[in-house]
Amino acid sequence: DSGFLMHKELDMVNIVADLSRDFYDKDSDSALQQYPEGQHGTATASVIISKLDSDEEAKGLPHVDGVAPDAELVPLRVTGRGRGVMHPAALLSYGTIALEQAIFYAANNECDVISISLGTLTVASSGSALVGLRNACDYAARCGVIVVAAAGNYTAGMSVFPAAFDSVIGVSACDVNELPWKWSARGPHVAVAAPGHSVWCANFQPDDKESNKGQPNVDRSSGTSYAVAHVAGIACLWLQYHGGRKYLAEKLGGEENVPRKFREALLATAHPWALSTIKEYGVGVADAFECLRYDIFK
Repeated sequence: DSGFLMHKELDMVNIVADLSRDFYDKDSDSALQQYPEGQHGTATASVIISKLDSDEEAKGLPHVDGVAPDAELVPLRVTGRGRGVMHPAALLSYGTIALEQAIFYAANNECDVISISLGTLTVASSGSALVGLRNACDYAARCGVIVVAAAGNYTAGMSVFPAAFDSVIGVSACDVNELPWKWSARGPHVAVAAPGHSVWCANFQPDDKESNKGQPNVDRSSGTSYAVAHVAGIACLWLQYHGGRKYLAEKLGGEENVPRKFREALLATAHPWALSTIKEYGVGVADAFECLRYDIFK
């Protein structure tokens, strides 16, 4: 993502700093350098691994309950500060190449799930960059890694990559009423939806108008970035529940069958949309509990 910032919602015990890398500035300090634009990566990470703070809950203070609080996170930085109207989560060719490198790295360093709250359009990245990105995603899937990616924001029905690749689970955003978030991308590249509207996440209160970094706090935010973080957390729980990726690969007859079986379980157990007329936002809303209960050996 865009880097990593220290925050009270993220326990450093869950951060695998030794494996962290910066593919944007080409160094190994993505978990240690305090990049101002790291707010996006920090926010999405909190949705996955933030631990329940019983004191804050008892006091009624805002806090984040991560989907998979015992998971370990390897921050890989592939994008920097957005330019002009560009958000750090919108990739151009350079960022697409950095993402490709990060995916290969993650697959080769025992990562089980790759969560990508980023994306690019065909008009924003060169053809060769997209081919390389697809190859990286396909390679990760063959290695047994579950790859999930944001379907995109404000892009209507346009295909967003890597979410649109066959080896990736594209995730749209819904609200608390299980209706699509109004700015979520849609289209055939979307597999499933997850909460992405007004999601509590780690944030920073700016010190002044010129600063993008300030005091850590918790706030609400919206986007498919948070939806995909939910699904990444479900993937972590699913792997843990079923004995881990290596065990599953053995039982399912090959590493490449692990992400295939997770996709099957996730889509088969998703809640149907509240309105039957909803199309192109995926089969429904992801259900963590039912996904874990799904019989993967039938």
